[in-house]
Amino acid sequence: MSNDISYKLYIADDSEISKRKQKLYDRLKANGHFVLKLPENTAVTKSRNMLLDKVENEKYILRMDDDFCFYEGTDIKAMINILQSNKKIGAVADLEMQKGFGKGVVDGEINKWQGFMKFEDEMLIKKYIKLDDFNYKDANGYKYAFADFARNMILFKKKVFKDIKWDENIKFDREHEDLMLQLKKSSWELVFTPDSIHQHREDIENADEIKYSEEKKAH
Repeated sequence: MSNDISYKLYIADDSEISKRKQKLYDRLKANGHFVLKLPENTAVTKSRNMLLDKVENEKYILRMDDDFCFYEGTDIKAMINILQSNKKIGAVADLEMQKGFGKGVVDGEINKWQGFMKFEDEMLIKKYIKLDDFNYKDANGYKYAFADFARNMILFKKKVFKDIKWDENIKFDREHEDLMLQLKKSSWELVFTPDSIHQHREDIENADEIKYSEEKKAH
């Protein structure tokens, strides 16, 4: 990942703040970043909307979870180039590689959950498309494809949030699908690019237990 992109961190934390974490947050704030301490068990949707209200002059907003990791396959410049290439594109996601074990994905595998969705008989139907079957377009040498839903590390144009927000009636589960449905109904387009990949980190201790269990079964 390129190190020459200027950025400001906006962090919301509803957990107990240890002395070690407080020192980290103090150092981040001293370097111009923003940390919002919230009451315990604050809904993620509410915390994200609260952070949006604090964003200042940034043109783009990268939404991340605390179990996402950058590595050499992560290319934020690719995502920025794609956003700049088309006025209708309001958000771009990248691919996700599993780090550890969990959620039915093997360590090192690329999560293939991208596709399209629609309502039938008041039920949400999601159609997953193989990565090779998308119709990719080009933006300054970077590939992207339109989709209704993609992975959860998403770079937004800030002005998108004049039209959509996280639904605070949804506390946690499915909040990302709701936001992508809002994008689908809006004038903005969602795309994803295979030219950037982030890692989704599973709990290492739990991953070791799963791996050990699988090895015992093999014997």
